[in-house]
Amino acid sequence: MDKGLLTILIRFLFVMTLTSCDPGIAVVIQNKSKSDKHIKVFYPKEFKFPGDHEYAAGIRDSIQTYDLSLRDNYLNPKVIPKLDWDTVTGTYSFILKKDYSAKIESRFLATNPTWGQTFVINNVDTVKLDSKDKSFKKKPKVTLGGTWTYTIADR
Repeated sequence: MDKGLLTILIRFLFVMTLTSCDPGIAVVIQNKSKSDKHIKVFYPKEFKFPGDHEYAAGIRDSIQTYDLSLRDNYLNPKVIPKLDWDTVTGTYSFILKKDYSAKIESRFLATNPTWGQTFVINNVDTVKLDSKDKSFKKKPKVTLGGTWTYTIADR
């Protein structure tokens, strides 16, 4: 086999392995506090609502949440409605129960999340998803894609 062709084949397989093994991206908010939280989301113009690839039927008026007390919580997501959904101003809100997490954004393929999303928690705390801000923890840190998680906890 030609050495140049072998090099191209190895590079192609390497890239395909990185892409196929990656789960894509997700933006998650976890509520590990002792009370339910009202979350208001302000999103940039290019934002896609969660569920674009998960709900083929086009259900875009709800959010998947997961019980943090369950070991395999991803197997039984609970779908909650969006409140105050306004596509003109680019906002929506929802109630996140204590000990639950909510998937705000998810996409297939290894990319970055939609930077610039802003989250207001109980009309008091504001967090912005920014590439330089450390409020959201990314896991895994080294690979493409991953999950950016913000955890609400009692102080």
